[in-house]
Parts: sequence; structure tokens; C-alpha cells
Amino acid sequence: MLNATQKSEVEQLVESSLDTAESTWDAFGEKLVCLANERSILNRKAANESIETQIPGYDKINELVPQLDDFIAIVADMRDSTKHLIQAIAAPAKVSQLQRIYYETAALIPALSKSIIYENGKVTEYLGDGVLGLILASDDKRPAAIYASHRAAENCLNVVSDIVNPILARRYKLPALKIGVGLSYSRAIVTVVGTDEHREGKVFGQCVYHATKLSSGENQIYVDEAMKYIWPTEKGGTIRFRPVKVKDIDGYLLTDAS
Repeated sequence: MLNATQKSEVEQLVESSLDTAESTWDAFGEKLVCLANERSILNRKAANESIETQIPGYDKINELVPQLDDFIAIVADMRDSTKHLIQAIAAPAKVSQLQRIYYETAALIPALSKSIIYENGKVTEYLGDGVLGLILASDDKRPAAIYASHRAAENCLNVVSDIVNPILARRYKLPALKIGVGLSYSRAIVTVVGTDEHREGKVFGQCVYHATKLSSGENQIYVDEAMKYIWPTEKGGTIRFRPVKVKDIDGYLLTDAS
């Protein structure tokens, strides 16, 4: 659970993010036609230089020297965001459909990011209506990383239900958001992708793809088999793993039996 200081910080962050979003909408909202983001991995001549990254444990990486390491990926993602854009909102909402998804995203992304950062994770990608976070899980760091990822996942659910949703309801009379959270562990390649115009650090591994698919629950945390396998066992522990199939991934619904 977030402590009182962290909760207050997230509340202020959500409020200020929405203030900024409203100002931006007032200036550009009526002119907005569509937004499209594309990312591509292109072959290019590598330069022998290091670039800065947000990847945990790899503040700088050399383009010519890919690395291997163990990570836990955490993906937190809004449910039904497309429906929020194309379906009419029931009264008494105060905003249009496009405003709705814009404000929801403006509030959600920073709140989810902080939930991961508080547990020493790094957010490496913003996914439109969600985030991808990574926690370094090398051998000596693995138990702490598992517990940190679990706390981060729970905090993501809690900040949405306890902070983001009440603020969106108060300011715009919007219905509650639902999110899914996926956790996955694997070894992954740390490398550089992009073009001469823009290069960035990237982690390629099963953990990223599994966590993305496992983030499809509604206010639930799903983990993959690898996470269950490495999860520390404790006498009297309350964590339970209920088998589920999520988008062709054999996973588990994480529950607390306490």
C-alpha cells in the first residue's frame, strides 16, 4: 500500500496532469482529427557510442555490445479504452468521448508510472493507455524484485480505485476505469533500436510479450508460469495462484488468501 506521503503525491500528480490536459485540450482539442503513433525497428549502420536509457541497471548501453539480463516486466493497461472513444457516455458526464479518453489517459499514465517507480522499477514505454515497467531480477536481486513487482501491481490497482477514479468522477462525472496488470519473468536482451535520427534502449524478451498479454484482466493481476516458478515459498504464505488461460498464455490469477 502507498504511504500517506506517496498517496498525496500521486493525488497532486493526477490533479496537475489533468489541469495540463484541460489546458492543452482547450487550445487544440477542436482541431484534433486523429492521433497515430508508429514504431519500427530499422536496420542501420551501428555507431560505436553509448546512449542513455530508462532500463533498470543500464543507465547507459553501448550499441555494439548487447547485454543479457533477467527482468520482471509489469504491464498495466486500461480496459475498453476503444469503447470509451466510440461509445456515447451516459449522463451526467461533462465531457465529449474524445475528451474522456484524453483525460483518462492523462490521469492514468502518471499514476501507474509512480506506482512502479515507488518500487524501484523503471517505466520504459508508454503504451497509449498503459505502461510497461521493468524491474531488474538478476540472481541476487530476484526475491526482492518479485516482492517489489507484486507491490507495484497492487499499487497500480489501488491508485486507480482510490485516487484516479474518484478524481475523474469529481471533475468530469466519469464512470470508474478498470485496468489489468500482467507480470512476467524471463531473461532478455538489452540492446539499441532505431535510426540515426532517433535511437533508444530496448529490452527484448518473453517477459515483455507475456506481461502485455496478461494485462487483459479487469482489476486483476495475472502472472505467467515463470513468475509462479520463481516465487519464493514461505510457510504460512497467503499468495495463491489460480490457473487461467489468457490470450493463449498459460497463466495464473494472483490472489491473497489472507
